[in-house]
Amino acid sequence: MKLAVAVLVGAVHPPAHRLPQRAAIAMGLKGPPPIPSKHFVSLTSPGNLTEALAGAASDVVTVVKYQAPWCRTCRAMAPLLDRQANKHQELRYF
Repeated sequence: MKLAVAVLVGAVHPPAHRLPQRAAIAMGLKGPPPIPSKHFVSLTSPGNLTEALAGAASDVVTVVKYQAPWCRTCRAMAPLLDRQANKHQELRYF
């Protein structure tokens, strides 16, 4: 049995004053830098996530973190999640 845990950090809908920046990021214009992580592997597309979960061992818990570079809550939670990942290195992190 495969087990995947999804961690959703921050609000689902950003405040209205953030929409212009989000639109610029979506169009490929310069935005905030990505959130660095020592343990979480960056997945650049939904297809990569599907491949990663399909290739996961059935006896290993996989943790998937969803975040946005413009989200202040995501940036604040990143060090906490990295510390937890450091404590539980037997899990897989994406």
